[in-house]
Amino acid sequence: TSLCTDNAANMELAKRMLLTTYPKLLTSSCFAHFIELIVKDILDLPFFKAPLNKACKVVRKVRASPFLRSKLAEAVPDKKRLTLFCKTRWETAFACLDTVLDNEEGLKVLCATQRTDMLSVYSIILSDESFWDSIRMAR
Repeated sequence: TSLCTDNAANMELAKRMLLTTYPKLLTSSCFAHFIELIVKDILDLPFFKAPLNKACKVVRKVRASPFLRSKLAEAVPDKKRLTLFCKTRWETAFACLDTVLDNEEGLKVLCATQRTDMLSVYSIILSDESFWDSIRMAR
């Protein structure tokens, strides 16, 4: 018989308690949980977190507006739809950066042609080449 848990203190205590009663019990830590913790730490590194946060702001703004979504689709019709990062689905962090970078041309066209208050802050982000460089580096 075996038991697989995360490494929380209460789980470690529970394992020790069970082993006193069941000395042949095999215990292990969940490998998937280790990977999750490592990826979470990577996502919190400044070189990754800053571009991801900016990319998420842009994605939220475009996805919240049917008008902006349609204009982006017109500008780059063959590109993937923008993906938003979801904290419980860490692979979406990479998908978010990939789809923003994949739509770089269309997003820049969108900011250049759609002069609205809705895009003013986002135009600053999207016109900043260091933003695009940071996304390329984080990928």
